[in-house]
Amino acid sequence: MSDDIDVSSRIVAFRVLERVRRDGSFANLLLPAELRVRQVHGRDAAFATDLTYGCLRWRGLCDAVVSAAAKRPCSKIDPAVLDVLRLGAYQSLFMAVPAYAVVSSSVTVARRERLARQSGFVNAVMRAVTARGRQEWEALVVSRIPKGDRYGRLAVRYSHPRWVVERLDRSLQVAVAADPSLEGMTLEQVLSVDDRAPAVTVAARPGLMTPKEVLSQLPHRAEGEPGLWSPFAVRVKGVDPGSLPAVRDGLAGVEDEGSQLAALTAAMAPLPEPGTEKRWLDLCAGPGGKTAMLAAVARQRDIVVRANEPVPRRAQLVRDAVRALADTVPDVTERDGRDYDPSRDGLFDRVLVDVPCSGLGALRRRPEARWTKRESDIADLANVQKELLAAATLLVRPGGLVAYVTCSPVLEETRAVVDAVLAADPSVRRLDAAAAMRAAAPKIPVASQGDVQLLSAPHDTDMMFVSLLTRN
Repeated sequence: MSDDIDVSSRIVAFRVLERVRRDGSFANLLLPAELRVRQVHGRDAAFATDLTYGCLRWRGLCDAVVSAAAKRPCSKIDPAVLDVLRLGAYQSLFMAVPAYAVVSSSVTVARRERLARQSGFVNAVMRAVTARGRQEWEALVVSRIPKGDRYGRLAVRYSHPRWVVERLDRSLQVAVAADPSLEGMTLEQVLSVDDRAPAVTVAARPGLMTPKEVLSQLPHRAEGEPGLWSPFAVRVKGVDPGSLPAVRDGLAGVEDEGSQLAALTAAMAPLPEPGTEKRWLDLCAGPGGKTAMLAAVARQRDIVVRANEPVPRRAQLVRDAVRALADTVPDVTERDGRDYDPSRDGLFDRVLVDVPCSGLGALRRRPEARWTKRESDIADLANVQKELLAAATLLVRPGGLVAYVTCSPVLEETRAVVDAVLAADPSVRRLDAAAAMRAAAPKIPVASQGDVQLLSAPHDTDMMFVSLLTRN
């Protein structure tokens, strides 16, 4: 990357990092707004985007390097100054920005963001950081961790909190034991994929748009190809997918293949007791990508889909996602899914419960989550997840189907939740979600029986968990 990028791009990245750290905001919502406000476009916008997301992904390693260069722990550095140093470290270690440009721009950002009194400190630390390359720094900071502390070393090398590394390892071991196709998969491979930007994937909604039609809308310089697993996926490069007519009109949407597979499995799995299907329910519908996929399949069968999302802002996202399917999704209710009243609509043939979760299955897409989530969050989330799944099993008719979905591989949020609900209600039993997913997407290399755990490696999807249940 050239060193002639305007300093405004670095200030954009700084302000996004500051808001993420201070408010727990989402970078993907903050960054476009900051780019517009500061009128950063073209190469400068691309630089700011790479810098922002890259720095969030590699914050752990950058912090280790900054701490070593500053000869003090990061906890002893002013948080705003630390954000400036992180950005400088990322530029030096990962973006091939010349040393003098890293030092100069870091000092300039500090001065413009009311940190002038710390500019001398920023200058000194950045000079120390730029004196070594990434490989040398990585070897140095990792060597300071005892060789017996495998998780600690991997946490620094692959820039994940140590507790996340431990949880991912436990989940991987269980997934490999359940699925022979994952044999040989290593924790290092999973962590490495987390640190790479994911493909941008568009879902063509069945009956409204085909993948071939999406490809035909790509501008001349853009690239596109069919997805790896979902029959409705298109992977695109060099284009803002929101600019495509199909996406603008709601005939397609941006959605990871893992999410597409989860929705297709819920929609296409055979019911234990088939019959005329009239009503489906998406109990936790926000932000609406799975709802739209579910509704597109339902529309082809003249089935009505009820969507429910308790958070008003997310409920509006659902309404926007299904705007081309208004005849199938007549309204979006805003209730707590645990209190959804079955007397309003009767029991449902299918219920999708895509529960709120830690989001640790989408760290490559939401890199800030690895730093904003806390291990203590897991237990609270698991309790909510159990309550939502238990509520869903009371909303499905006997012989109907409940699809439990979460974007997390953490065992406490996946298998443990399902096991707890099954233990509490003998009338509910587990179905073969893996067989249903293979039927919906024959290319997917899933060899397990029962629950499905997708992994970022080798599936190249978000790490979605899918379990299917029925009420006897």
